[in-house]
Amino acid sequence: GAPAELARHVRRAAAIERQRERRAPHGPYTGLVAHPAALAALERRFGPDHRWSATQINDYTTCPYRFAAAHVLRLAPRGDTQEGLEQVGRGRLYHAILANAGERWVRLAAPFDAANAAPILAALDAAASEVLAAAPQRYGFEPGPFWAWEQAEIRAVLARAVRGWLREGAAGTGFRPAGVEVGFGMGRGLPPLRLATPAGVVHVIGRIDRVDQDEQGCLALIDYKSGSGPRPLADTLAGYDVQLTLYSLAAAGLAAPGQLVVQAAYLMIGSGRRSPPLTADELEQAVAALHERLAAAVAGSRAGVFPVQPSRECPPACAFATICRVQRGT
Repeated sequence: GAPAELARHVRRAAAIERQRERRAPHGPYTGLVAHPAALAALERRFGPDHRWSATQINDYTTCPYRFAAAHVLRLAPRGDTQEGLEQVGRGRLYHAILANAGERWVRLAAPFDAANAAPILAALDAAASEVLAAAPQRYGFEPGPFWAWEQAEIRAVLARAVRGWLREGAAGTGFRPAGVEVGFGMGRGLPPLRLATPAGVVHVIGRIDRVDQDEQGCLALIDYKSGSGPRPLADTLAGYDVQLTLYSLAAAGLAAPGQLVVQAAYLMIGSGRRSPPLTADELEQAVAALHERLAAAVAGSRAGVFPVQPSRECPPACAFATICRVQRGT
């Protein structure tokens, strides 16, 4: 009857929990997929035709469970209902304005430095006017009562960031913007980046926010980040963050074959600072780490290996903390 069935379920659940708590190899209840049909589906989904992104590779490296939640189950946190600007997100508008400004800076054809601050900031202001005027219709939101104030704040944040980058010489000496939103494997334009792994050739896609060039034809790559905190170069060199490495390979191999990528860096919108750049001298080390991380992600995703096993301390912000046994302390 019902009591006996309930007792069986309780005993089974208790046995599963005991198995989880033991320091034993991972199994089907701790992140290893065992069902033949599920494994076959994973083989197809992450097979030779799958197009990998830096985010997917980074997520698997950070924690295979995080990768499974985001990219296998495609889970997303249910937030509060948002209206107006928060429905779109400020980061999206920051990037749209900087992309529009970048196109103007390319036409300006001047080095991105303090000597050209006036025309650079004027181009940014014009870009902000164009993007913000069309934002409600383009992104499908109804402006709230604070929309005028929010626009002014967005302008102020970006102007402060650009002034900081110019003051710091974040773009490097003599570099001028030469390309904006340079995509590879994104449907049009450049093909995906092809990388060899023990499991065969893997295709990687991405979009470089900005490509700068100096008089000698050397390239500097820029990726904008909405936050303020620095991105440690050590993470890039160890393969915990493969974005700059992938972009360097794509720029040199696809966007501008034969041209040297001398640096790739993050520009932080919140602080107006530049994170330590990945330079040509360090690229070999970063590429070796990238190949190691990519091989693990490809093999693990196809074999259904998704344990709750962070590669180091859990990141301070994780969308899946509320369903993670490590974060919940259980």
